[in-house]
Amino acid sequence: MRRINLLFVLLVVFLASCWNQRDRNDPSASGFETIQVPDGFSYKTNYKINLSVGDDNPSASAFYEIAFKDTDESELSLGRAFLEKGQSHFDIQINVPTHGKELVITKVTNGAEIKEFVPIAPQTNVNFVSNQRITNCTSLIYGVNNNGEFFSIDQNSGNYEWTYVDESMPDGGSIACAVDKYNGRVYVNFGKKLRYFTIADSTWTTVATTNPFNGSYPRMEYHHGNNELWIANGTKMHILDAADGSTKRSFDIQGLESPTGGGDVAISLNGDVYMCCFSGLYKINEIDTLNNIITTSRISAEGLPWNPTSLAIDENDRLFMGTNNSNSLFIEMDKETGAYDTVAIYNTKINDLGAFPCTVEECPQTDTDGDGCIDCIDEFPEDPSNCGTVSSPSKFGFGSVAFEDLWPSKGDYDFNDIVVNYRFKLFVNGSNEVTKMEITLVQKARSASYDNGFGIALPDGVSQSDIVSVTGTNLTTGNISTLANGTESGHGDRVVIIPFDQASLMSDYGTCLEDAKRNTLVVTVTFSNPMNLETSGLADFPYNPFIFQNGVRSHEIHLFNEAPTALYDPDLFQTFEDNSDMENNRYYQTFAKHPWGLSIIHDYRVVDEGIDITSAYNNFKAWAESGGVTNTDWYKDNAGNRNTEHICTDR
Repeated sequence: MRRINLLFVLLVVFLASCWNQRDRNDPSASGFETIQVPDGFSYKTNYKINLSVGDDNPSASAFYEIAFKDTDESELSLGRAFLEKGQSHFDIQINVPTHGKELVITKVTNGAEIKEFVPIAPQTNVNFVSNQRITNCTSLIYGVNNNGEFFSIDQNSGNYEWTYVDESMPDGGSIACAVDKYNGRVYVNFGKKLRYFTIADSTWTTVATTNPFNGSYPRMEYHHGNNELWIANGTKMHILDAADGSTKRSFDIQGLESPTGGGDVAISLNGDVYMCCFSGLYKINEIDTLNNIITTSRISAEGLPWNPTSLAIDENDRLFMGTNNSNSLFIEMDKETGAYDTVAIYNTKINDLGAFPCTVEECPQTDTDGDGCIDCIDEFPEDPSNCGTVSSPSKFGFGSVAFEDLWPSKGDYDFNDIVVNYRFKLFVNGSNEVTKMEITLVQKARSASYDNGFGIALPDGVSQSDIVSVTGTNLTTGNISTLANGTESGHGDRVVIIPFDQASLMSDYGTCLEDAKRNTLVVTVTFSNPMNLETSGLADFPYNPFIFQNGVRSHEIHLFNEAPTALYDPDLFQTFEDNSDMENNRYYQTFAKHPWGLSIIHDYRVVDEGIDITSAYNNFKAWAESGGVTNTDWYKDNAGNRNTEHICTDR
C-alpha cells in the first residue's frame, strides 16, 4: 500500500515539475537516449594519479610547482609540493583531466627553475638530476684571457652568449680567475698581483702583490667554506687566504699525466674537487694534510684533441671546459665518464673560467614561522601550519558538476537544471600533508523550477574526528542539522558537508547568467591533524557531490555510480527509470547506463534549456560510446567540439 501511494506522489511531482519547467523535450526522442556505453564506463573527465618525484641533489629546500599542459599548450598550475633540505623524494596524489598527456614539474630554488615534462600515467615518475638546466636564472660563467679580455658566458640561455664584462681590465691579460659568489667578486691573477672585481659596482680591488709562484699561474678556484683561493701550476698547489693572499698550505700533486701544464681547478656542488691540465680532466681523491700530498685520478680519456685551459661547474653541477686557441672551444664534459660535447666556439681565447651560480644555498635559510619551509619557498611565511596549496581543477580554473533533477524519472538531458562550478584548494605543510581545505562554489546556472540544495560527501578516509570546523556554508531552511564542527549530522563517522540548501539564494534563475547574478560561496574545512593525501582520499576531487530535490533532504541525486549518504530515501531506488542496486554497488543510472549528473574538470559551457547535450557538444556521444577513450576533450572550446548555436554562454 505504501508503495502505491509513493508512486502516486512521485507521479504528481513529476508532472508538476514538467509543467513548471519550460520547453522540456520528450527524452525518448533525444540523442542522449541513443547512447550505448560499455560496461565500466563512469562518465568521468578526470582521474587520480600517483606522482613520485625524486631529486639527486637535495642540497637545500625546494618547492616543485605541478602543472598540467593543456591541449592549447598552456600550463595550468595545480599547486606545489615540497622537499626540505636533505630530503630526496616525495610522493603525492593529484587530480588531472583524462584528456591530459603531459605534466610540467618545475623545481624552484631561490627563483631558479628546472622544468621536467613527463607523460601522464597512473603512476607518474619524475627525477631531477644534477645536470639539468635551470631555465630562469641569472647565473653566469666568468672568464679571462691573456689578451686582456674579461668576459661572461650565459650558459643558461642555450646560446652560450659571450659578453664583455670590463674592457679596461688593469695590468693587461690574465690566465686565472675564480668567483666568490657570496660576496659577488671575481678574483683575477695578474702576474704577481691578485685583484678582485666587484660585480655590483664594477670596481677593482688589490688583494696582494706577490704569490708563491712569484708570477702567473693557470689554475685558481675560490673555496667559500674557508674563504680560500686554491691556486696551482704543474704538480704544485697552494692554498691562499683570500683576504690578503697569504699562503696557508702547500701541496704536491700526484697522479697527473704529462703534460701537466695549463688547466684549472673547480669545486662541485657536493664538495668534490676537479682539476684539469693539458693531459685531461682529473678528480682529487685525497688531500693528505699530514704529508702535504694531493692524489688525483684521471677521468677523461688519453689524447684529448685539444688542451683544456679552464674549468667551471655551474649551478646544475655541469662541468664546462675552455681552450686557449684563437677560436676557443667551450666544452661540456661528464664528470664521471669524461664524455664531452662542444657547445660553442668563440673567436677568442679562454684561459680560465669561474662560475657565478644562483645555487640553492643562496636562498636565505630564514624560517619566520618555524614550519620547516624557509621563507623563500613558503607561500605562507607567517603561517606555521601551511607552506603551499594544491588545487583542482587548477590554481585559477573551475570545474563543474551539472545535474538533471527529476530522478528517478528521466529529464531532458540538457544538464542545466543546476550547474555548480567548483575549485578545491588544499593547504599543505612542508611534508605535503593537508591542513585545511577551501571549496569555492559558484552556481553557474539554475534552469529548473525546483529550489534544490547541494551537498558533498567527503572520502571514506576522512572521519568526524579529523574535522575541527566547517565554515562559510549558507543554510537557511532549517532542514539541515549540523554537528558542532559544522558537518551534517546523521552520518555516523562519515563526513558530509551541505554548502547550501537553497539554489535560489546562490543565483538568479536561468542558463545564461551574468556574473553579477551569481553568488560565490567559499567553504573552509579545517582539519584537526595534517591529512595524508593518499590515505585520506583528499586527492579524489570532486569527491561525491550531490543535489537534493526541492529542499527534500532524503531525495538525493548523485553522479553516476556514486553512493548515497546515510540520509537517502531507499524507497526511491528502482522506481521509474532508476536501475540502482545497493547489493551490487550500482547507483544513479538508468537501465541504459545513463546518468543524472556529470562532473566536468573544466568550466562547463551551459547548454540551452531543452537542448539535448549531444546536440550542443558534438563529440559527447563519441566520447561516451568509446568508454572515454576518444574525444577526451569534448567539453573544450576546440574546433568541432561545440555547436555554439545551442550553448548559451558562447553567444
